[in-house]
Amino acid sequence: MATFVQSLVRAVAQRTRAAADALHPRLGGWPGLGWNDLDAAFTQAGVGIVLVDSDGRLLHGNATAARIWGLTREQLAQRTYAELFSANAEHPQAWASQEPRDVQSVHAQGHALALRIHATPVGPTASERIVVIEDRTERVGSEQLLVHQKRVLELMARNLPLNEILAGIVGLIEDQAPGALSTIYLVDAEGRLRLGAAPSWPAEFVAAVDGCPIGPEAGSCGAAAFFGRRMVSTDIANGGDPCWGPYRDWILGYGIKAAWSTPVLGDGGEVRGTVSMCWREVREPTARELELVDVATRLMGMAIERSRREIEINEQRAQLVTAARDDENRRLLRAIIDSTSDGIVATDERGRIIARNRAATELWRIADGAASDLASLLRAAALQARDGEALVAQLE
Repeated sequence: MATFVQSLVRAVAQRTRAAADALHPRLGGWPGLGWNDLDAAFTQAGVGIVLVDSDGRLLHGNATAARIWGLTREQLAQRTYAELFSANAEHPQAWASQEPRDVQSVHAQGHALALRIHATPVGPTASERIVVIEDRTERVGSEQLLVHQKRVLELMARNLPLNEILAGIVGLIEDQAPGALSTIYLVDAEGRLRLGAAPSWPAEFVAAVDGCPIGPEAGSCGAAAFFGRRMVSTDIANGGDPCWGPYRDWILGYGIKAAWSTPVLGDGGEVRGTVSMCWREVREPTARELELVDVATRLMGMAIERSRREIEINEQRAQLVTAARDDENRRLLRAIIDSTSDGIVATDERGRIIARNRAATELWRIADGAASDLASLLRAAALQARDGEALVAQLE
């Protein structure tokens, strides 16, 4: 298919019906193919196709090539090979072989492109190159995203502190969306934002946000946590988004012109925190970026719930240890009290007996249940004395 498309490009480049007709023997039994057919196939091809001359100028390019870079065909024709693939990119004419190469480029909106290009020499002197371009950005991005997700899950499996896991999630976002500044905030029991991770932000910014109450005018993060839904501000300065309220000039002072924040929900639907992406230019989120944030929020939700369960387990373990230690202490104390030869009786504030040692029972020969309070115990003991009746009279 690539050979056929490249042949079509050559026909378009030469712009002669004779050239197109000359291709017929090489098109494998398509004798009825004409110029309009070739031009239509060239235009609608599912891969980008450009013709580059020996000086690196783009002589022709199809619609797919223009779409790859977010340009019109007219804008694409004004670019050079070096402008599209960076000044350090090796011109296809210098390639030692015609094997496909993976190269990097930049979309008109600023995000990175991962491309695979095939170059074939054409023209009377083979000085021109037909370059077939396969856009692999989404595939490469998905592969990289899976690698990052695996790393974050490994952090969880290693039982690392929550803030280290959240820093890994922020790294995932910023690596997959070059130019974005990401933050993660947790929401405490009092409805305040607490720093989760913001490695790319200055310390004064982090300190200023930490502890701020959530609310409808508490910036994109505070509003997302307050409303429990994603907040998108594509133009903070001029968009009229009410969520920024008194924070508008403050965030603009950091050069931030667009931002979107997504709440992270717990297992019960309660807001646990927020994930945000901030940008230094006015822009709208792409579908890829929103998908990236959704992945990050799922990972963050898992990390938070795991951390909460770990805290609960540790608290329960501590309570069990304390209870066991208390039981052991009580057993030791009981053994000490029972080992003494003195009778010991413990009562509550009403005088009711709540405990007595073995010596008290044996010394006074009072069976369990025979005396329920201190007064009855003393009466029972007094009756055993030599002058029991006089002692009882004194007690009464």
